[in-house]
Amino acid sequence: MQFVIRPYRESDLEGCAQSLHESFIHCPMEERDWRVLRNYTQFLLQISHYAYVAEVEGEVAGLLCATYSKKALPALAKGRPVKPRGATMLQLMVQMAGGRWTKSEPFWAAFRTFFDVGMDRGTPIIKGLLAGADSELLALASREAYRKGVGTALVNAMVARCRQDGGHSIRLITNTDCTYRFYDKYGFRCVHRSPYQTKKHVGESMVYELTV
Repeated sequence: MQFVIRPYRESDLEGCAQSLHESFIHCPMEERDWRVLRNYTQFLLQISHYAYVAEVEGEVAGLLCATYSKKALPALAKGRPVKPRGATMLQLMVQMAGGRWTKSEPFWAAFRTFFDVGMDRGTPIIKGLLAGADSELLALASREAYRKGVGTALVNAMVARCRQDGGHSIRLITNTDCTYRFYDKYGFRCVHRSPYQTKKHVGESMVYELTV
């Protein structure tokens, strides 16, 4: 299957939200659920310094979001693929705090687990480890129908960009609920493991590193 890797465009938002859904949420979606996930995707892009999509026959097949280290590459840690909008964060906070009128129960259960596990990146040890790399891979997602090869191509694009911009290391956080084996196969090295627990899940968070 042939696909094109290119920088994110704002018209890609719907396809990127679809990619996150098929990679991490795995539940039926109502329109109110899609509104939450689109705002979350928009927020994720707003805190990134660069983002790539994989495109197949005009459709978004995958998404990668990444940041630069403000300490190692300060000049590069300023650009954004999407202009920050305070309204997006405000809408997302209202949707997450709201009751059933903002989201369905099956979606909220799946999204909350995904979101809570991701919040582990804010713990002091993991935060310090991620900050020690030149670039952090924030999110990697792909549509189920196009999964084979898309993740590798997106990470290849990130590696090439990091090298071009003078970076030497990439780190990311993943966990045992995600496809962490992909990073093992690609050549990342696990540099930290720690347990996490949510209301419904117990597992391990892992920080992976790739020298480029």
